[in-house]
Amino acid sequence: SLPVRFAEFVRAERDWSRPELDGFAVWVVEWTQIIYLGEEEWPWPREPGPVLFAFDPDSGEGKEQHYQHPETME
Repeated sequence: SLPVRFAEFVRAERDWSRPELDGFAVWVVEWTQIIYLGEEEWPWPREPGPVLFAFDPDSGEGKEQHYQHPETME
């Protein structure tokens, strides 16, 4: 069997977001639960590079030197 962590309660409350269901007792129940599915796999032939950002007018082809890693942005 797969390793599974215990569920963690987030919220439970009446849900009034759907007027067409006003004649019913509708609840939203939310939780988080971690399920381990195994080692991560990248199914494509090439791994992606790092995430980089640039802002106009310093973006686009030929302006790659202006791209920044998110960690170095101020």
